[in-house]
This record gives sequence, structure tokens and C-alpha cells, in this order.
Amino acid sequence: MARQLLLALLFCFTASHGGPIDVWTSYYDNTRTGANLNETTLNVANVNRNTFGKLWTYPIEGNVYAQCLYLSNVDIPGVGVRNMLFVGTMQLVMYAFNADANELIWQRDYRDPANGISPFPIREQFPFYSGNIVGPVGIESTPVIDRASNTLYFITQTKENNTATGWKPIYPFRLRAVDLRTGQDKFGGMALINGSVNGTGLGSVNKVLTFSNRYPNQRIGLALAKGNVIIGFGSHEDMNSFHGWLFAYDMQTLWQTGIMCPSADAQAGGIWHSGRAPAVDEDGNIHLAIGNGDWNGRTNWGMSYLKLDPADNFRVLDYHTVWNYAALNEKDLDLGASGECHSKRTRVAPRTWSTSKETYRKAEQQPALSKALPLSPRLL
Repeated sequence: MARQLLLALLFCFTASHGGPIDVWTSYYDNTRTGANLNETTLNVANVNRNTFGKLWTYPIEGNVYAQCLYLSNVDIPGVGVRNMLFVGTMQLVMYAFNADANELIWQRDYRDPANGISPFPIREQFPFYSGNIVGPVGIESTPVIDRASNTLYFITQTKENNTATGWKPIYPFRLRAVDLRTGQDKFGGMALINGSVNGTGLGSVNKVLTFSNRYPNQRIGLALAKGNVIIGFGSHEDMNSFHGWLFAYDMQTLWQTGIMCPSADAQAGGIWHSGRAPAVDEDGNIHLAIGNGDWNGRTNWGMSYLKLDPADNFRVLDYHTVWNYAALNEKDLDLGASGECHSKRTRVAPRTWSTSKETYRKAEQQPALSKALPLSPRLL
């Protein structure tokens, strides 16, 4: 089914010096604040029905859950310099448009009906699914761009008939890397998301817990940190036995460099963030929130904010676990309902902010994260 993508005037990408502002990652940059502090063009005088509104529509196929990305002054071989808009859809199609005209630069369609490859049909695995996601899953999370290498990274999930399983379908996740100028594969094109960790959690066998591609939900946006692509997982409405997962893949080789399950000796521990990517601080460490799940401060990190080193297999550098995590678990009041935001270093220590389903804001001071909030004693 075709969809129409509406494009408003691109004043929002214009800075005070007249140059465009690139949106290369979830919520503009690694702080995840979604704030363009250089905006001086938009004001109450020019944002009105006469001067601000739809310019044209782009025809696309599939729903769009991922944030669209924008890159300025891209020199495209054989075409010239363009400002580009990147759009991924749930029908497994990635588009690159000219952001200044109704022009398609390239598209990649990862469906292959002749070989039984299609988007992941949620209701095939979850017949009682209530419909938080409408239709199939293809490209769901927000991609990320490395401008230095002209690379666009994103995740696809497919349904594939597999002769090795007697034609029983499989539902693999793949990390894709393409040249953002042409859409052609880079670094081998893709890497299969898989792996296992030591643990006795739900679904483990002989004290090994293996990632299953049938139940996870790859909603959280991708991030780049210390030369790695960071990929996180939650679940579809907490259905079936699930675990949260975190993966790191080398940006140049697409080899896996890190894997973590924040509920290795338990269950749940999803990474939600409402699609927001993990925040990345000035040292290249990532900051994220783990939702409902058990906690022991070693292998289980339910209801915790974590600071992790992506270059050291997600070693926990610091954390804060809320004092009432058991009560929040009982009521399904997850942390990280909207992901984390990180402030850059200024005259005061940097901070991160996040929200939970309790609706009040939480903040932790860094680099120590304090491990406690006002009126919330440290959990021991």
C-alpha cells in the first residue's frame, strides 16, 4: 500500500549563519535533546498558513515509524550536490530523496517474493497482539549516518522461508550498511544480528542464553559510539518470554564487537526509549534506561539507568537503580519511556535526563550518576 510523505518548508534546518543543520541521527545529535539551538529563522511572523506549509509529497510504500534523516551538500556521483532526505519504511524499502525538489535519488527494496522474503508479520507470531504497530515490521528503528565515510546504517527484519528448517519461516534481523550517495552496499552489505551470553535466565540452555529473533522489537534508534554501531532491543508488548538485548558492530567491518543482555539471569529488561537512540557522551560512552525486570546489580539491571563502555563489551561504568524498582515492576511502570537526554559539559557537571511511566522526570548527575536521586536512597 502506498503512502504519501509530506514535506514542510525546510526552514527548520537553517542555522543563523544560513547553512543547513544536518540531522544524521535520532533527535539531531548524540545528546538526544531534539533541540536546534542555532535556529533563528523560524518565528511567529513567518510560520503561518501563507508562508509555511507543505511543498509537495513523496510517494512511498509502507508506514514510517523511523525518524527521517537529513544531510546537506551531498556530492552524488553523476548527479551533483544535493541536500538529501532518507526515509525507511515498514515495507522494507529505504528511500533517498532530494530534499529541495520532488526527486527520488535512489531506493533499496529488500523484499524478494520469489524467494519468500517479506516484512515480518507481527500477528503471525503474536495472534493476540493489540496493535501498537499497524501492519508488518520492516525498517522500524531510526537509522544513523556516518558522514565521514558516507555510510547509512539501518536494521531490517524479514520473514524468510528456510530450507534448513524444512521451510519453516525464520525472522532474522540484519544490520545494513549502504553508501548514502548511491544506496549501494558497503562493508559486505549486512551482518546478521545474533549471539549468546552466559546466563540462567528464562529460555537459557546449559547456562547459555541465546538471542531469539522471533520475539524482540528493535524500536530503539541506532547510535554510533567508539567506532561501533549500537543496536538495542525490547519486545512486542511484553509478549512471550523475552529479554532486552544490546549489540555493538564495528562500523567498518560489520563484525560483532559487543553483546549484552540486561536480564541474563532473569527475564524482561527491555530497552524501549520510544524509539530514541541511546545518548552518547563526550567520552563515547552510552547512556540508556532498562525497563521492567529483575535486578541484582551484576547481571540483571531492571529499572536502572546505565552508563556503558561500547568498546569494552558494554562494561557497566556506572548505574542508578531506582529505590522503588519492585513496586514499579509490579505496576509495569517502566523506566526509559522516552529514552535519555544528555547535556554537554559546561561550567557545571553534565547531566542526563529521562522519564518513566510514572510521568515525573528523573535526572542523574555525571560522571558519577550519583546512584541516588532526591528522596531515593541508593539501592544496595
